[in-house]
Amino acid sequence: MELKRIDVLSAVKVTFILYAALGFLFGALISTAAALGSGFEGSDGSVPGGGVLLGLGAVIIIPPLYGAMGAFFAAIGALLYNLTARLVGGIRVELS
Repeated sequence: MELKRIDVLSAVKVTFILYAALGFLFGALISTAAALGSGFEGSDGSVPGGGVLLGLGAVIIIPPLYGAMGAFFAAIGALLYNLTARLVGGIRVELS
């Protein structure tokens, strides 16, 4: 078997979902760290509760942003693969 072409839209959809899920995990970690760190704010002029706001923003903003970036690069990768496969042939895959 030979992989001759990757459907760009299919690669974009799958990658968007995977990267958005990873972005949610990263956002949750940042949110937890920010919430824990908000209890240690000093008198340096920082915004009270700013860590909690940062944490909420991380969970809301990071997943779609990370997903969009992953989808963009997946589209570029699929297009480049399709061009290269057209010139030199696809990747040979052996399935059993």
